Amino acid sequence: MGSLAPAEPLGVLREFRPVMSAARARQALENAYGAAYADAVSVYAALGRQELREAARAVMAVTSGRC
Repeated sequence: MGSLAPAEPLGVLREFRPVMSAARARQALENAYGAAYADAVSVYAALGRQELREAARAVMAVTSGRC
């Protein structure tokens, strides 16, 4: 859940071809996590560009060990 929310405002999704489209991934997250995903999107939307980069790095550090 955490990596799509900051990736969209950074424009990262345009730089690679994911297996699932951003729209389908977003819908799956909304269906699975509902309000928690909406809260994450809201939090990331309020961040400045540098803060958003730092948040994305933190998410990647936490999730990099997952398959």
